[in-house]
Amino acid sequence: MSTRQYNLAAWTLFCLMAGSVFVLYASVSRAGGQGDWLMPLDDVYIHFQYARQLALGQPYVYNPDQPPTSGATSFLYPYILAFGYLIGFHDLALGGWAMMVGVFALLASMQAVYRLGRAAHAPYWLCVLGGVTLGFTGSFAWHFMSGMETGLICALALWTLVCFVEFEPQEGQNPTSFIICTTLLALIRPEGSLMAVWACLLMVARLWRHIPKRRLFVLLIPVFALGVQPLVNILATGSSVASGNQSKSLFGLIPFDLSVVIGRIVENLVRMLSEFFTGIGEHGAYLPFFIGPLALVAVIGMLLTNKGGPSNKGRITALLILGWWGIVAMAAATLDTAFWHFKRYQMPIMVLFVPVALWGIHTIVGLAASYWTPEQGKNGRSMLRPYTLTLIGLYSIAILLPALGIFSHFLTLYAYNVGYVASQPLPMARWLAANTPPDSVVAVHDTGMMRYMGGRTTLDIVGLTTPGAADYWRNGPGAVAEFLMQNQPDYIASYGKGHGYGLALLAQTSLYGEPLALFTANIEPNTNVALAAETQGIYQPDYAAQARRAETLQTSVLPYLEGFTLVDEVNVADSVSEKTHGYRWTSVRAGEGYPTDVLEANYLDCVGDCLLRDGGRRISGDETFTVSVTPHQDVILVTRVNGMSRIDYSVYANEAFVGTRFVPRERGRWIDVPTLIPASLVTGDTLTITTQVNSLEGDYLPYYHLVYQGTYTPAAPPSTEPLVTFQEGAIQVMQAQWRLEDSFLILDLTWYTPAGAKGDDSVFVHLYPENDENAPQVAQTDTRPGGNALPPENWLPGTVSDTMTVNLDDVPDGRYKVAFGLYDPVTFGRLLPSVDTARAQVSDDSRVFLDTVEIKR
Repeated sequence: MSTRQYNLAAWTLFCLMAGSVFVLYASVSRAGGQGDWLMPLDDVYIHFQYARQLALGQPYVYNPDQPPTSGATSFLYPYILAFGYLIGFHDLALGGWAMMVGVFALLASMQAVYRLGRAAHAPYWLCVLGGVTLGFTGSFAWHFMSGMETGLICALALWTLVCFVEFEPQEGQNPTSFIICTTLLALIRPEGSLMAVWACLLMVARLWRHIPKRRLFVLLIPVFALGVQPLVNILATGSSVASGNQSKSLFGLIPFDLSVVIGRIVENLVRMLSEFFTGIGEHGAYLPFFIGPLALVAVIGMLLTNKGGPSNKGRITALLILGWWGIVAMAAATLDTAFWHFKRYQMPIMVLFVPVALWGIHTIVGLAASYWTPEQGKNGRSMLRPYTLTLIGLYSIAILLPALGIFSHFLTLYAYNVGYVASQPLPMARWLAANTPPDSVVAVHDTGMMRYMGGRTTLDIVGLTTPGAADYWRNGPGAVAEFLMQNQPDYIASYGKGHGYGLALLAQTSLYGEPLALFTANIEPNTNVALAAETQGIYQPDYAAQARRAETLQTSVLPYLEGFTLVDEVNVADSVSEKTHGYRWTSVRAGEGYPTDVLEANYLDCVGDCLLRDGGRRISGDETFTVSVTPHQDVILVTRVNGMSRIDYSVYANEAFVGTRFVPRERGRWIDVPTLIPASLVTGDTLTITTQVNSLEGDYLPYYHLVYQGTYTPAAPPSTEPLVTFQEGAIQVMQAQWRLEDSFLILDLTWYTPAGAKGDDSVFVHLYPENDENAPQVAQTDTRPGGNALPPENWLPGTVSDTMTVNLDDVPDGRYKVAFGLYDPVTFGRLLPSVDTARAQVSDDSRVFLDTVEIKR
């Protein structure tokens, strides 16, 4: 056979193989879709939506009634899909066109591997088996048939390598094929543009001594292509960065800690190297075992010896491949999603392992040119030498059989994920189309299918297609709640319990409302590619609990605010409010838990409907923000917190220390903390406030800061002499009067502090038999001042009125002594009253006794 016949035979075999792959995957796709074409990834339908709008004359528009967005990370692929839409592949049928594009990319990739083998003068059988290996390796076939642009970038990377090694500088010739491939590579994906630039730099190095320098300028075309997508994004959307990148990059971690980011990147790189070498990842085998080691050994050998691979180009080709491996691996390692979708972001370099391993095999066995020509037997028929047949057998056992096993495994994974799409995203989209008004806005997590087949305007809470949403998403569930409450979509179609990003915290509030429809899926372990859960639902949100956030306050704080006016407010966890107020925060426990939480709860001390829903931050370091004020007026800062942990923190105004505040441990309840900032510190029209956590028992959880201004005049005590004092006069009891109402004893207390009361002390009220004050109490109550919500540390100068209620239902008629006191609710140690100034009886165990009460029914 002539070389042309060999090439034609190889091409025919590759066509048959690619066609078989297409038939197998298409049958699985259509079986899962019950006759429709279904893709295994929701991200596919993001491309489909952009492509459809492009075909309809609305480029870069995702929701037809909204401005353009940059949610498609591939510049070129939506145009390829749009062509399919224009020629009749509409709705789910566009999946069929995407698979056709994928199968042509697979065929091109197999042919590229064959060509790369021939460029190294490898034997024909080895070149053919190299192409067959790529086609039969299931992880590759999965991505070529996934409906994404992954297959195209793989094919373009391989053909760029082909053009690089096959081009020989000749007078008057430019590397036209190389320029075309690298330009397309630069346009298909952002990491492809980096690969194209590196390839062009090495091509310049190759040609520097061989052609006139002016002809090298043509190699700038792929470099210029690097700027096409950012430029178009700027012109269309005003931002050069695709919104999808903002939601995935490790450099967007909240809180940002460079050491944590570097650690995650290094961890990802080490894991990649391990999986490249072994061929095994979290979902099983991705490559036959010998492919990775052979490729790594081969490329290192080429680099060190300039032998192996294409003739006379071993070293520079090795530099190209190593550079690509490094560029793509580093780019993928910077993503939260580095290993998602069965290593989708690593595929452009994983396919390179096949031709490089082929070169390694060729070098190791030391095949010479004479071995490539078949001998003629006595009957005139061609025979392969026995050892060549042995090598083919060994290759088949060591590489092809494992590849077939991987093929079967990934075809099964494809079937699972198509089934998951059929179980949840597709019926959810169809439910929206059938049961919601056409002008509805639907907040979604996996946005592709909901928009493409649901036909409703979507609010993408992850931020892939909705500008600005990625910032909220990266900040955690509290910020996501703020985003939803700000935008108030008509429906939510999303995950709830069990989702890794804390959407269960949202589902636990009334924000989700009652489910209108629930969709379940039987998830097999280790098969899901982040588009399904055991349950997803469609909900109609309830926004009532958020409307009162800036109006409802703790009852015991209200007297401090008489005569004061609200002048500014900082809605913590809301990105817009935080940016407006220059909000900054730090955490000494970076990387632990969510940066924000969402809570729907009641106040400890509040009259009326006080159920509020709000998002807030988890802070173990400090926070700083700037508010607008009127100079030379007192400021009262009211901070709404969640009492999840018992902590204290210091407050500074324009860097001057103001005081220490205390958050009592009252899990899942709202508490308002007032802080007085004197007019002497308010010197301009802005005020910078800093809070610094002192206790590390837990996190400080602020949700809202309300800034009031006026003139603060401490309320005068009702008498001049206290009944009893604590903390050396910082806490003074001015009045303590009991009264009986029905079956209750009510003790009215008036506290006074000149300033400086400390701690999280609670009040106890006991009843004892009149003649035996050391007997066990017959009734009691225990609570903090201010309706259990105003510990002494948070008192402002002046008086605090308090009411304590003791239930007398189980107390027999008779005469009883009433006693009260203060104690630490954690250590249970009682505060020592000052006996010298006391006008009431004080026992040795720090009880303050009042007049005797007679209970008579």
